[in-house]
Amino acid sequence: DMMQDQEKAQLKKDALRQNIEEQEMKDCSFKPSITVSKHYGSGQGKLSEALKDPQRYKNYVQDIQKKRLEKKRQMQQETLKDELRECVFTPEVHEAPKWIQTIAESVKIMKSQIPKKTEEKPRRDGFSAEE
Repeated sequence: DMMQDQEKAQLKKDALRQNIEEQEMKDCSFKPSITVSKHYGSGQGKLSEALKDPQRYKNYVQDIQKKRLEKKRQMQQETLKDELRECVFTPEVHEAPKWIQTIAESVKIMKSQIPKKTEEKPRRDGFSAEE
């Protein structure tokens, strides 16, 4: 008898709880609009088509890799632009004085008159060509 009373009480609680939830749901005005893609679940998407043929799959993967690489390259360029935007230093370059230009010319002429030594490349076996 006591068991039946507990069961009745539990059923009454459950019914009240369900009533309260239904009342709260009636007060909710949001009703999501759910749309289903024409390709979703139909097996007509790019990947499902690509999986049917190995060559298509290979092309599909290559396309994805190209897009990722291009996106990475663009991001690197943007980062570089941002970093360079902060660079404001522009050096002033002046022509060297005449006396320094004369010395540089002299050194250049002297170097051109010295015969160049032909350097022998070492052999892989460690011996020189003369031995």
